[in-house]
Amino acid sequence: SPYQDPYIFEVQGKPVGYFEFYWAHEDRIAPYCQASAYDRGLHLLIGEKNFLKTPYVGKAIIHAGQFLFDQDKRTQRIWAEPRADNIKILKVADKMPGWRFVKTFHFPHKEAALLECTKERFENEK
Repeated sequence: SPYQDPYIFEVQGKPVGYFEFYWAHEDRIAPYCQASAYDRGLHLLIGEKNFLKTPYVGKAIIHAGQFLFDQDKRTQRIWAEPRADNIKILKVADKMPGWRFVKTFHFPHKEAALLECTKERFENEK
């Protein structure tokens, strides 16, 4: 899609996951978060189970946030919408600088948890 950018997440040269960064106002998440023109979105998939319970996941999320805020200085918010029953990622997000749970909502394909990271909170908490 022209508004999405895929990235491979590597640890010591080994691919272990996938990030997808997107412009939230052009994505199907827009009506649920009232995205502004420069808001970004984030999808994350860790494909290697032995990396799931390591500090690498949190560090990757922090670096992804920093990258998105630095990539376009006008970006003030990043959104994510994991499955609402994905308790593990919700606990991880709760510990990440800048992130907070907003609400649950119904996508056609899943019940989702809307997560928001603001640039101001991110900078203050990291």
